[in-house]
Amino acid sequence: MSIVPQIRIYAAIPLYMVRSFLAVPFHPDEDFLSIVNEVKENYGREVRIPDTSNMHITLDFFADITERQALERWENLNIRAFENSILSPTGIGHFPEGKKTRVLFLDLNRELFMKKDESIYLENKFSWSYSEFHPHVTVCRFKFPGDTLLLEEKYKNHSFKKQKSEKIMLIKSILGQSGPTYTVLKETQLI
Repeated sequence: MSIVPQIRIYAAIPLYMVRSFLAVPFHPDEDFLSIVNEVKENYGREVRIPDTSNMHITLDFFADITERQALERWENLNIRAFENSILSPTGIGHFPEGKKTRVLFLDLNRELFMKKDESIYLENKFSWSYSEFHPHVTVCRFKFPGDTLLLEEKYKNHSFKKQKSEKIMLIKSILGQSGPTYTVLKETQLI
């Protein structure tokens, strides 16, 4: 009796996954830079501060999906929801929730930057990508999980400078030793 090996064929899995997200430019002001300096003083080499030339407000984060899937989300984006929006970060938060800080950010209430009764996407097949996700501006990334409760408490209700959204972008992010490298895949001016 011979044994015949079973061969199973699986559906093709996309090999090229990308970290991608929707964002609008963020222009750091003195208030923001003073927090960055405070973080540097308190945490020193434990943190990586983003380059101010790459600052942005992340509106939705897609994690690891194919570039085609990211472009599908872009095509389904409801641009009207963002027109004439004023962005005003309020307070400081961190990811992951309930654990030691890996990313410290300025929080942005998602209900405040979009027009009432508008959805981020034209069709309801996409939703906010993570239940823990908050639209935000990254202040720093911790090399090792850190404790930021005192800093978060200090700036809990702090309002930062309001900024008008001038454009929205679909950005691809590649993480490296010296931090992320961003490539704008698509962008459109907002009215």
